[in-house]
Amino acid sequence: MSINSACQIILHIAALPNDPEIGWQESLFWWVPIDDASHIQFSIHRIPASGETVARIRARRQSRRSQIDTAHQDACTMILNGQARIEDFDVNRVDVVRLQDDVAQLGQGVIVDRSRENLGRADVGVTAIRRLWRRELNNLASGLPLKTWKKTSAIKVRAWEIAGNLARVTGERAADAGEARPEIVDVRPFVEIEQQKRALHVTAPSSS
Repeated sequence: MSINSACQIILHIAALPNDPEIGWQESLFWWVPIDDASHIQFSIHRIPASGETVARIRARRQSRRSQIDTAHQDACTMILNGQARIEDFDVNRVDVVRLQDDVAQLGQGVIVDRSRENLGRADVGVTAIRRLWRRELNNLASGLPLKTWKKTSAIKVRAWEIAGNLARVTGERAADAGEARPEIVDVRPFVEIEQQKRALHVTAPSSS
């Protein structure tokens, strides 16, 4: 097993508003390596809404989901192969946000030759994270202890407490909902789920 396959990256942030009724949201992402050249990403977005607001958000997102009939992964492949430009895709039929991320990231190549880079002072964050990863992966490969990371209350994500957050203004926070059961209001488009199943060699029918 490679050292990469034993690691994963987790990101927990307060994400920018993307819906007119929920304001800031709490987002959790994690990337799990499959091998030295690929990984799979999972994400959960927690929004502070209840009651009729949830129904309206779900309706809007399901409507958007049903419009998308081109997987952003497939569109990215076409762009990188020179078969299309990003402007050629209907923004209503593909997730353009993820598409532009795909093009920017995959356009660098799966394994980039870092020896040809010319890093500057603005890249201090890049160099710091690379040193950290090199240290931790070398320790992992050598059987040495890894750093124990702790998330203190000082850096705890408090998306719903952000001043002026719409959910806070309307009073529809999770704390106000008592023991209300969490509801799923959004999932990835059908065409993307099918594309991911093919990539993972999943043959069972989708339950979504």
